[in-house]
Amino acid sequence: MTEHQHELDATGLLCPLPVLKFKKMIKQLLTGAVIKISATDPDSVKDFNVFTQMKNFELLGSTDTDGVFTFIVKI
Repeated sequence: MTEHQHELDATGLLCPLPVLKFKKMIKQLLTGAVIKISATDPDSVKDFNVFTQMKNFELLGSTDTDGVFTFIVKI
């Protein structure tokens, strides 16, 4: 998976909290930053796909390992 500079642990949170925490985090970051997000809510897969498309962010990769969904997003 792609290298990242920042991490967000959203495990244990239900929709829409993983995306809301991500939205809050990116306000403090510069364009071009790469963030690794971990979440356990199955709805986060759809949520991050939609949110990154709406904001024109680049979803560099995503995985599902034993119910932990990991997203790498370039803002």
